[in-house]
Amino acid sequence: MLPQKLKDILREMKQSAVNDLFFTNWHGELLKYNAIQSAFNAGFIALELPWRSTHICRHTFATLALMTTKNLSAVQASLGHSEQKTTQVYAKTVALLSSETGQKTAELIFKDS
Repeated sequence: MLPQKLKDILREMKQSAVNDLFFTNWHGELLKYNAIQSAFNAGFIALELPWRSTHICRHTFATLALMTTKNLSAVQASLGHSEQKTTQVYAKTVALLSSETGQKTAELIFKDS
């Protein structure tokens, strides 16, 4: 279910990894969630952006997936939601966006891909 570009990146990371873990600290140990949050927050601070939780990445994925596929059940499965009502929160967000807004946003995000 991963895009080919992401598979290629992960394959390259695996080849240069010192163990079976992809995301490790300087000692080769699995990253703790608070370390991920700290790095994420540091990026927002460095870019002078307002603070956002790492959960925003999950929301962004869900919204883009739903805009692209229009398949609520598939997005629900990819997010691991047991209730479709939970996934419908993203559907409401998508319904508020015009197709032009969605297209322009996607072009901005994937401009250099």
